[in-house]
Amino acid sequence: MAGVAAPVAGMAAPVAAPVAEVSAAALAATVGVALTVIVLMGLAAGLPRLPHPAASAGTQVSAAPASIRRTTAPANTRRGMVEHEVIGRFFLPGRLREPYDRYDAFYPVAVGRFAHVSEGSFPGNVTAVCLLIALFGVVPDVPLLIAANRDEMYQRPADPVTVLRASRPRILGGRDELAGGTWLAVNEHGVLAGLTNQPTGARDPAKRSRGELPLAFAAYPNAKTAVTEVCARLDPAAYNPCWLLVGDRHALFSVDLSGGHRPGVEELPPGRYVLENAPLRQPSAKQQRVARLVAALDEAGPAGAGQDEAGRVVAGLAAVLRDHQPATGPEPPGPGRRARPAELSAACVHTERYGTRSAMIVSVGRTGEPRVSVAAGPPCVTPMLDVTAMWAAPAGQPA
Repeated sequence: MAGVAAPVAGMAAPVAAPVAEVSAAALAATVGVALTVIVLMGLAAGLPRLPHPAASAGTQVSAAPASIRRTTAPANTRRGMVEHEVIGRFFLPGRLREPYDRYDAFYPVAVGRFAHVSEGSFPGNVTAVCLLIALFGVVPDVPLLIAANRDEMYQRPADPVTVLRASRPRILGGRDELAGGTWLAVNEHGVLAGLTNQPTGARDPAKRSRGELPLAFAAYPNAKTAVTEVCARLDPAAYNPCWLLVGDRHALFSVDLSGGHRPGVEELPPGRYVLENAPLRQPSAKQQRVARLVAALDEAGPAGAGQDEAGRVVAGLAAVLRDHQPATGPEPPGPGRRARPAELSAACVHTERYGTRSAMIVSVGRTGEPRVSVAAGPPCVTPMLDVTAMWAAPAGQPA
């Protein structure tokens, strides 16, 4: 400002006054802008970070034992890998929000690397469970039994199990750390929803995250209400193709979101079901092999000492999840389909960059909270740990 003041001082008084007034006005404007910027920066610094879904519900992100918290693959299997292209969003559709109000469901928020972008900027998808086994109405005293392997890129971070919602209802399940969604969610009432996706070569990154779907269904007190309410407002065209099993101790449903503008819903009779990355009624080599292994559990010997029938079946399902035997040879690429190595047809998948990352078994009894066991790594080398105690809210938290 000194360089400007010198010429102004030497000017005639009639000219100097207006110039001085202009300079003062400019100075005031500059100071005002600077103050505004400072205030805005201060406000921005004080803004809270977007919460994790569980944090927004007033609970710890995870109450799981330290041995089964967030996992990644061993360094040697991740070497040279490129980060998976899936980008994360996690907003329930506005058209789905109304029915959740009556059950006080939370609305998931954007989490992960791109939580700061506006809605619709970077919608993405969580790669889902690639194997779901459901035993409905066939195990004494356990109306619904679910066993699942979650297959994913080794480098993609995830929590094998965490508290997805603190209460009303409390929901447990895995969490994808990039997209923020889940592949399998179960609530305290025994409502469970798991999904598998269609492995196409043309995933549309502009569509909504499939990982929000299990949480949408698990927000309800029973499976029938969940399917009725959610599917009435769900447009499959908003998502890349996928399939879900949604059930509780009273009912089991298949939900098909592979095309059109209305979900395909089928209420399933009691029986044994295997859902992989294909429609439930479309047999594949993997589906048929796993179905044979599950059926063979009926021919196994009686339960061992100290083990009831349900325990015997759970142990048998854990063995099925560990199976490495490919069901078929490699498949070449085809229209809308990527090439598939033979290893992908095994229940427990191991390839250079992709494989089975965790496993979960959920037993829904006739009453009470479900029993949940989780392997925080490939089930062939990682023990299944009982995490049923996670239904209990920490001291001071709402139950």
